[in-house]
Amino acid sequence: MKNRKTKISALIIIAIMIVNSLTACGVSSATTSPDLKDLEQKAAQGDIDAMYDVGYIYLIGDGVEIDYDKAFEYFTKAADKGMAQAYGAVGYYYQNGLGVEADLDKMLEYYQKGADAGDKIAQHDLAYFYEVGAYVEQDFDQALKYYRMSADQDYPNSIFNIGFMYYTGRGVEQDYDTAIEYYRKAADQGLPVAIFAVGDCYYLGNGVEKDIKQAERWYKEALKAGYEPDDEDKSHLIDVLGEEYLSEIIP
Repeated sequence: MKNRKTKISALIIIAIMIVNSLTACGVSSATTSPDLKDLEQKAAQGDIDAMYDVGYIYLIGDGVEIDYDKAFEYFTKAADKGMAQAYGAVGYYYQNGLGVEADLDKMLEYYQKGADAGDKIAQHDLAYFYEVGAYVEQDFDQALKYYRMSADQDYPNSIFNIGFMYYTGRGVEQDYDTAIEYYRKAADQGLPVAIFAVGDCYYLGNGVEKDIKQAERWYKEALKAGYEPDDEDKSHLIDVLGEEYLSEIIP
């Protein structure tokens, strides 16, 4: 199965993170943003939600030019007021040097604050750092701790990653039955890699009885959901779906 931490541009990653955070707060980025001057005025009066929304507007350039410096300024103001979702945003800015000089110590500080404040995305990212030993000493116990905190808030990426740890025996005794339980939970939320993983379990007979028909159903659903297989995945897909079918889906 392919690397779970897909490498995409910093802007796309931070935008996804902010969109997820806004959605978690009940704010829809699909709607037209309120008047920027009105929001900035509210932010100046101490409205924490307005601070965050202004930061988002400057981040994506909603009616204004993209301005990382101003986005960072407003996200920092929201974080200084204790907004959980803003901590992770500020942490990512420090990680990638967006609107501020890169500072890994600051990055970890803000991710930790976000995780402690209950932000499921910051909890997931901090868990991933501990799982792979990125920026911190590898610690599977800490990874599971933060993945579970995030999974308790139904964040599908964390639910899947717990399953992956059980599937591979990373920090826990290998347990395919438990792994597929988590895979199914994440798949139920539409996470493409989790959908594929369920199919793979049926293909390999791990945690379930080997069932090529079920593997076929889950594989097709994963591809429909946008899963991008690596070479090993493709060999499984070809074996089940056929090379001609796969070539029509993946050029």
